[in-house]
Amino acid sequence: IPDHESDSYHLAALAVSDFYTHQKIGSVLLSWSLCEAKSQGYRRVSLFCRTDNKAGLALYQNQGFEILHETDDVTNGMVSTSYFLARSV
Repeated sequence: IPDHESDSYHLAALAVSDFYTHQKIGSVLLSWSLCEAKSQGYRRVSLFCRTDNKAGLALYQNQGFEILHETDDVTNGMVSTSYFLARSV
């Protein structure tokens, strides 16, 4: 989701089916997203990652994302905690 006022691009979703895990597909999708954001003139990419998503968090941190803060979200009466991460491109 581009934010032209802040030169930031928010990656709203990145998901890989369980059938295709451990094939580096997430890394390829994330790398492509970073290149695409940079080619469109954005200087930063941000995203949310649930705190219980250890594989996703490892992927994002290995690609240079840093945790900026935690946030709680309530969906259908259920509370989940997510990290807000960002990195420069």
